[in-house]
This record gives sequence, C-alpha cells and structure tokens, in this order.
Amino acid sequence: MMEYKNDKLSARFVVPDKITVRQQLAYFSLATSIESEKLVERLWAAGQPLITEWECASFPDLSLSLDQCDDPRVTDVIIWAALQIKGHINNLDKIPKNS
Repeated sequence: MMEYKNDKLSARFVVPDKITVRQQLAYFSLATSIESEKLVERLWAAGQPLITEWECASFPDLSLSLDQCDDPRVTDVIIWAALQIKGHINNLDKIPKNS
C-alpha cells in the first residue's frame, strides 16, 4: 500500500501498490473522457475507488456532495489527492514489488 500525506491540508490516504487491470482500465476510462475542462473532476472521480483509507479534517466524508459544499479547503484537498493518484497510476511500473 502507498500512503500519501499532506500535513498542510491535514489529509492522508492510501492506495494499493498493485492495481488490477480492470481497475486501471476503469481509472483511465473515467479520467480520459472527452470533456477536457473537467480534468480534475474526472481524475478525482476515477481515483476515489482506489482509495483504501481516507483521513481529512476538512473533508472527512468522501460521499460529501461537491455541489453543496463551498469550503475552498475541500477543493485544495481534491486537487492534491487527484494529482497524487494520477502520479501513482503513471508510476505503477516503477513501484518496487514485495517478494
């Protein structure tokens, strides 16, 4: 498992080191849809199913309605987490395998 932590945002999450081909395909299907203006939203939607642990003081519930929330800290956390997961996916072939 890979842990990502941001003390400034008081956020932490974990994604698996190994992600099945089906999970990878689902991620890329969601993350690369046509609407380029919604890139971060797509990256966030695609990455959420991969999160196995989540802790965040300003955004404790991943099922929070983004249409009803207006806290800019939540926006910062989503951008950070979405980009971390994208980097994780992009580097799956570089993660050392546990023996």
